[in-house]
Amino acid sequence: MNKLRLFLIFCFLGIYAVNCEKITISALGDIMMHKEIQESAMYQTGNYDQVFSDVKDILQKDDFTIANLETPVADEIRILGAPKYNAKTSLVKSMKEAGIDFVSTANNHAFDQWAFGVRTTMKALEDNGIGYNGCAENKRVSESFTIVNVKSFSIGIMALTFSLNGLRPTREDYYSPYINYFPPYDEAALNELCEKIRLIKNKVDVVMILYHGGAEYQSEPSAIQSRWLKSCTEAGADVVLGTHSHVLQKIDFYKDTKEDKNKLIAYSLGNFVPGLQSRYRYVKNPLEDIDNTFIKTSEGAILKFDIVRWNGKVEIINPRYVPLFTLVYYKTIAPEKWLTYFQLMPIEKILQMPDFDEERFKDLKPAKNIAFLRKEKMQKILGIPEENTLFDTSK
Repeated sequence: MNKLRLFLIFCFLGIYAVNCEKITISALGDIMMHKEIQESAMYQTGNYDQVFSDVKDILQKDDFTIANLETPVADEIRILGAPKYNAKTSLVKSMKEAGIDFVSTANNHAFDQWAFGVRTTMKALEDNGIGYNGCAENKRVSESFTIVNVKSFSIGIMALTFSLNGLRPTREDYYSPYINYFPPYDEAALNELCEKIRLIKNKVDVVMILYHGGAEYQSEPSAIQSRWLKSCTEAGADVVLGTHSHVLQKIDFYKDTKEDKNKLIAYSLGNFVPGLQSRYRYVKNPLEDIDNTFIKTSEGAILKFDIVRWNGKVEIINPRYVPLFTLVYYKTIAPEKWLTYFQLMPIEKILQMPDFDEERFKDLKPAKNIAFLRKEKMQKILGIPEENTLFDTSK
């Protein structure tokens, strides 16, 4: 009987392997490039590799990684932080080497360096083999889906933003570089978006919307944000990824009974690279004030999920996340001169580090206590399982 059962199990696994295809997607929040994080990252190296050094092993294991690039890149302009960002094009190279494959270029800082910055950003992304959606050389293309192929799966992706900080082109600039602007409270724009989703749906395996909007620093999505993102899934989108609030918000994973398919909505993926928004050190009593906004903007998550094809049907399955926290430390580079470093790390890796690290973090225990408590909070906020990831902290 045992031999027969073992034989049947092997047969089932063989049939599953033949009939099931799978890819793993990682989704990231905002890549914020404040001047200080750029100065420390580029000091001595001239690139941004240090920013991604502790997460690239995770990203490189998946099949496709998506992020929100919330800064233009242009070598002709000096590095700049808020309110109008600019980074060097080596940022894009470091992103590619870290495993990032696709970015949204539709956000409220996308037009910070005007048409010039849009063009240099598009060129840098194209030169480094990173796909993008949300901006283009004209309005029509900027408001269209990009179709990408990941192994045997086709994914239609559209990125859009609720704001350009008042810097969007005028109507007379119709053929200049354009950002996909999605006006808040504009029902006609929502109806147009839903119609585009319905039209693309039969042309791809998965429809994905990257939405930049909502209220900053709010842990709950607004009523209009919730209604609009759910409208996208009701129109046929399979995955909706939200950014802009700089803090994490809930994730809805549910069965759409009309389509008999799983749908995934991440209302806000928070910060991926927070830069100066990692401000936990400014909280006077962090363990008593663990929900302080300065702490919540220091954290983020890598959302991971699988896309499978089983007997011809494509499904979204197994959403999970890797909790992140950005540590802050200082290095003296000359007498009376130092740089502030921001180290993005998985929380589990932080918790495995020794309490004292004289080279970088000195007394790490307070930050570890904060990260531990926030890790528990993040589980309640996101409502999906945490991925079990093992880290070797001896390296």
